[in-house]
Amino acid sequence: MLLHTITTVTVAAITLFSGLIGAGEAGEAVGAPVWDTAAYLQNILDKNAKIKRITFGVYPADRMVMTYDETLDKIFDDLAAAGGGFDARDIIAGLPDMHYYNRWIYDLLEEQIVAAQASLVAKADAAYAQGDVVMMFVNRLTGVMLGMPKQLHVRADLMENGYYDIILEITDQNGTKSDLGTQIWYDAEEGLLFHKDDVGFCYTGFDIDVDDAEIWSATNNPLQRSLGYSKLYDDLFLQSRAINVTTVRLKFPYRGQDWLLQLWKGRYFISNGGEVGLYHKEKSDISGFYACASDDERIPMTLTLTTDDGLLLIDRPATLHWWMTGFVLRDRYYTPERMTLETTLTVPDDEMLAGIRAALETEKAKGVLDYSISGRDISIKW
Repeated sequence: MLLHTITTVTVAAITLFSGLIGAGEAGEAVGAPVWDTAAYLQNILDKNAKIKRITFGVYPADRMVMTYDETLDKIFDDLAAAGGGFDARDIIAGLPDMHYYNRWIYDLLEEQIVAAQASLVAKADAAYAQGDVVMMFVNRLTGVMLGMPKQLHVRADLMENGYYDIILEITDQNGTKSDLGTQIWYDAEEGLLFHKDDVGFCYTGFDIDVDDAEIWSATNNPLQRSLGYSKLYDDLFLQSRAINVTTVRLKFPYRGQDWLLQLWKGRYFISNGGEVGLYHKEKSDISGFYACASDDERIPMTLTLTTDDGLLLIDRPATLHWWMTGFVLRDRYYTPERMTLETTLTVPDDEMLAGIRAALETEKAKGVLDYSISGRDISIKW
C-alpha cells in the first residue's frame, strides 16, 4: 500500500509541474500575462507533456467524479474572478486517474484494504488527540487514498460560530459512502479559508484569502518547520523556468549561534509573491541546514509587495512570525526587478539589532537594499 501512496503523490506532483514547467517563457517578459485555465490545461494534457510519457499515454475514462455545493462553487468563482480567470475546478477535472495502476491491487485485496483504512483512521484520531497534526493528516489522507474513491462531493456546513465547515463526501470503489472532516473552515464574511488549528489550508501551512486570491503562511506551520531551511532548497527550487525569484541572505551572530534573515521576491509559478524568514543553526554545524525560529523566537513581521507601476500586490499586517509570506494570483506576472519588498521587524534585544544592522550595512553598501531603524524596529526596503 506504500507503493500506492507513493505513486499517487508522484503522479500528482508530476502533473502539476508538467503544467507549470513551460510557464516561464511567457512570464519572463515585463508584465507578461499569466496563463488562463485553457492554456494551463492545454499544456498538462498535451500529448507531449511529461505526464503522458510517464503514464504511457493511458488516460482511463472512469476518473473520479468531483462535485461541489453552492458555497464551494462560489469560492471557486471568487478565486477565479480575483486571480485572472484561473479556475481550479477545471484543473482538478483535467487531472489523470492516479489510481489506474493500483486498481488491480484493490480488486485482489479489498478485505485487507478496508481493514487497513479503519486502522489508519484510528491512528489519525489518536495522533490528533496527541496534538500531532502532521501524522494525523498523513494517516487520514493515506486511508482515503487506499479506498481509491470514485466520487467526491465537497460541501460546506454552516456551524454555530458562523463559519462553514468543509466536508468531503467520499464514495469508495465498493460503493461505501463516508464523510471526511477536513477541519478547514471558511469565513464567508472575510472570504478566508483556514484551518481551525492554524496549521494552514489542508495542513499545507497556508491560508487562502478567497476574495483577493492571496495565500500566506500560517503561524503554526508544522510541515515547513520540520524541513528547516538550506540554500540547497533555493538552488533546486529556483532552477525551474516557471520561477523567477531573487533572494537576499542576511547572516548574523546571535546568542552564540549563526542566524539567518532571508528575503525572497518574484514570480512563483502562477503567482507573484514574497517571503521573509528567520532561521538559526549551531556554529559547529557545517551542513548548511538551519532550524526555523521556534515559537519563543518569533518576532513581529510585516510584508508589503508593490510594483513599479503602483500596484499593491501584498500587504500583510504585523504578525508574530518566523516565516512571513504572501503569494497572489493576478492577470499579470511581474519580474523581481519590478517589485519592491518592504518589511518591518521588531527585534527582542540590542544584540539581534546590532547583528542584523551589520548584515544590512553590507548589502546597503552594494546598493542592494536600504533600511532604517527606530528603537528596535528595523524597516527594510528592497
